[in-house]
Amino acid sequence: MAKLNTDGTSKINKVAGCRGFVSDHLGVWRIDFSKFLGLCNALLAELWGVFEGFKLTKSLGLRRVEVNMDSTLVIMAIEEGTIDINCVAILRSIKQLINDHEVVIVSNTYRDSNKCSDGESWMHDKNFFYF
Repeated sequence: MAKLNTDGTSKINKVAGCRGFVSDHLGVWRIDFSKFLGLCNALLAELWGVFEGFKLTKSLGLRRVEVNMDSTLVIMAIEEGTIDINCVAILRSIKQLINDHEVVIVSNTYRDSNKCSDGESWMHDKNFFYF
């Protein structure tokens, strides 16, 4: 089973981004991604991270995926379908991508152990925004 780690963040001025990486069943890094999101809140940035990660795993043909993230709110939204009205469209898209996979396990990873997240410091990395 492949592992997908995602994270999203929004700074005080609402400039946001997301990133993540995919590792194989042995824990070996396969590929990563990052995306500049412009202006949005932290919840939407986290959802974009999940969406982009599922798009990537689907394009790689990885049908069995364990997703790790540090947002319990996003996990609840995915599992229960309840979310802020401004995030309904992306949640629907995430659910569709989940349906395109054979097995999906969504897990909470505390910020300290989420290899994808180290606070907001990664947003200051000059190489963060890839196009």
